Amino acid sequence: MRTEQLKSYTKAALAGILIAGCSLSAQAQDDAAVAEGKKLFTENCITCHKLGEDLIGPNLVGVLDRRKPEWVKSFIKNSTRMIEQGDADAKAVFEKYNKVAMTAFEGTIPEAGIEALVSYLKVAQPEAPPAPVVTATATSGSVPAAAASAGVKLSDNEKIIVTTFAAFIMLIGAAVVALISQLISLQNALEPKPEGEAAVKRLPELGKGILSDIRGLFSGVANNEIMADHSYDGIQELDNGMPPWLAYFFYVTIGFGIVYLLNYHVFRLNDLQDAEYQTEVAQAVLRYGDNKDRVKVQIVQISDKAQLENAKKVFDQNCVACHGKALEGGVGPNLTDKFYLHGGQLADVFQVIREGVPAKGMISWKGKLSDEEILQVASYIKTMEGSNPPNAKAPQGTEMK
Repeated sequence: MRTEQLKSYTKAALAGILIAGCSLSAQAQDDAAVAEGKKLFTENCITCHKLGEDLIGPNLVGVLDRRKPEWVKSFIKNSTRMIEQGDADAKAVFEKYNKVAMTAFEGTIPEAGIEALVSYLKVAQPEAPPAPVVTATATSGSVPAAAASAGVKLSDNEKIIVTTFAAFIMLIGAAVVALISQLISLQNALEPKPEGEAAVKRLPELGKGILSDIRGLFSGVANNEIMADHSYDGIQELDNGMPPWLAYFFYVTIGFGIVYLLNYHVFRLNDLQDAEYQTEVAQAVLRYGDNKDRVKVQIVQISDKAQLENAKKVFDQNCVACHGKALEGGVGPNLTDKFYLHGGQLADVFQVIREGVPAKGMISWKGKLSDEEILQVASYIKTMEGSNPPNAKAPQGTEMK
């Protein structure tokens, strides 16, 4: 009987292990599919879609709650075909987003890749907002919000008063410590020596006051004792402490350390170096603009073949979906004619690529491409002017001669 029970328990345990193993394997496969889907989304979709909000195309967070997986797969493969076949939902999306047809991916992304994309969209979450930037007014000495909330918030005048008072207390404290040290030294000098201790010869008496013994202050003679039995080769050993001036300086540093600790780490009356730096940077941004956003290249037409080839690669990776592989136009305008919506000079093309035109669905590329790459792409577009590709989109904008 016990043997049968043992066999039964063993079978149950093995079944549990098998089920757990299958579950872990399935979970690993799901994780791999999500990772692959995220990679494909980053490479192909972020130009038109932003997780968490509408861009050129719709927000795709929760799209699998609104649409069936098979519908989403078909839309990714070829949305235009669905519209032509009369799919009501596909037509609604097309109409809502300025009649911009989504690029067909059935020829560029395999079936497994589309499955991975759908797996990623099931769990995709809105993009996290950027970390808040420290802001400050243009007045000097302003305190960042984080530092102000962490400690006592004082005005500039109050900071000066508090710091001056602390420095005054520090000096008074150092003077008291120095006075006590002198009194102890004087007591030691006048204290009678026990019988049997080596005889000592006194140097001239200490001055009657601290300030009267200027020579002793700088000579370092504190106890004024010569040890009679400590003379070697004509060198006499003195029983003295450190020079008083050095001792006073040491006491001042102790007082300064206490004030520094209270000021910067306890009451936080002033900013530490990093917070002060961030405040000054914020003030400079308000006064002079953000240096990070300034153009870092000279806007000059590029003719180098290698750079233009690199520009073509960048264009094929990022711009084909809206402007066509031969720049013939599609969702966006034809880039090979002499008609421009926002100016036809190289600097105008550079500006449009860098800053975007949100009202027209053109996103800003300055966060994804360097200024060097943007200049290369702008130069490549200018070199393609007049190439007259087949199926070119009708001219838009103003002709530039």
